[in-house]
Amino acid sequence: MARPVLVFIDTNVAILETHLFFKKLGPELLTAMRKAGARLVVPDILQQEYIKHYVEVGQAARGQVKKGASMARPFFEQQTPDFFPSDEEIGDRARRFLESLQDVISFVPQTEELLLATSRRVMANIAPCSKTDHGFKDCLIWESVLSVADGSELHLVSKDKAFYQEGYTDRLADTIMAETQAKGITAHGHAAKSGNSLESVVKAILAHVPADDPNALTVVDVSNGGSPSAPTAPPASDDGVNQPQDQANDHAPTSDAPEAMGALEQSELDSLLEPMRAEFRTLDGRVLGLIALLGGHAKEPLYALLAQMGIDLAHARNACDRLALSGLITDTGNNLLPVRGRASDVAAGLVEDEVAALALTDR
Repeated sequence: MARPVLVFIDTNVAILETHLFFKKLGPELLTAMRKAGARLVVPDILQQEYIKHYVEVGQAARGQVKKGASMARPFFEQQTPDFFPSDEEIGDRARRFLESLQDVISFVPQTEELLLATSRRVMANIAPCSKTDHGFKDCLIWESVLSVADGSELHLVSKDKAFYQEGYTDRLADTIMAETQAKGITAHGHAAKSGNSLESVVKAILAHVPADDPNALTVVDVSNGGSPSAPTAPPASDDGVNQPQDQANDHAPTSDAPEAMGALEQSELDSLLEPMRAEFRTLDGRVLGLIALLGGHAKEPLYALLAQMGIDLAHARNACDRLALSGLITDTGNNLLPVRGRASDVAAGLVEDEVAALALTDR
C-alpha cells in the first residue's frame, strides 16, 4: 500500500505568496495534489490564520483599488461604485473556498489533547518553539500535523526559522526530524528562502503520479511554464485502428446498413444543434468563471452580479443547474461553490476583465 503524501503550508506562504492558492503556483499545487492523491493538512488554528491574513491582504488590495478609482474618477462621467468587498465578505469568500477543497484538504480539529501536548512542547522548549514569543501557535500547528501524519511522506513549507536548523536551510530542526522518524514519517523541509519552495513541492508530488495513469498526460508540469502536457497520439498498429482514413473506410459498414443510416442522422442532428450548444457553452463558461473568480457566493447576490453581466435570471439558473450536474460547481442549497480544477481556473481568467470592468460602472 502506498504511503500517504501530506503537505503542510504555513500562512506566510499560503497567503502572502499565493493569496490562498489563487496565484503563482497555488492552482498548479492543487492540481498536482489531486492527480497524486496527496492531502493538504490544515489544522483548525491554521485555518483561522489563513482567513485572518487573507482578510488583511484583501484590506491592502482594497486600499489600492480605492486609490486607483479615486485617481480615475475625473475621467468618467458616472461615479465609480465601491465595488470591492468588505472585510466580512472577504473572510466569507476564504471560508467558502476552503470548504470547496474538501477533496484535497484534511482539516484537523483542535482538541484538549493537542492543547496539552502543545503546552508540554512549549515548556520543554522543543522546536518549533521560539526563543522570543515561545511560538505557541506554531507548536499547536505542528502537534496537529503530527497527530495525523503517522507513516506518511510529509512536506513542510514555511518561512518560519523555528522549524529549521540554524542557518535557515531546508533541513528541519533535529528534534523535529527525530520525532518524525519515530512516527515513521519521512519529512521534507521547504524553507521558501529562495522563493521556489512551491515549485519543489509540486515536482515532488508529481513524482507520485503513476506512470500508467492516463490522467498523467494532463498533469500540470511547472518545468514547462505551468502548461498542461499535451497528450500524445497512440502509435499505429496492425489491426487497422490507426490506419489512414481511406484504408479504414474499407472496413466501414455499407451506406445502406442501419448503423450507417443512424450515424448519418446523428451527424445531421449534431450539426443542427451545434449553434445552440455553442451558446450554452459560452453561457456556462461565463457563469463558471464568475463563480470561480469569487470563490463561490450566495445564490441571490450571484444572480444579481450575473444580471449586471447581461445574463438573464432564468438562463443563469439553468447554467448553474448544468454546472452542478456536471460536477464543476457544488450547490449547497444557499451557496454555489466552485470545484477547483483547470476548467475553473481557465473560466475565471476569461471573465476577469469583464468583472473588473463592473467596478467602473453603476451597479
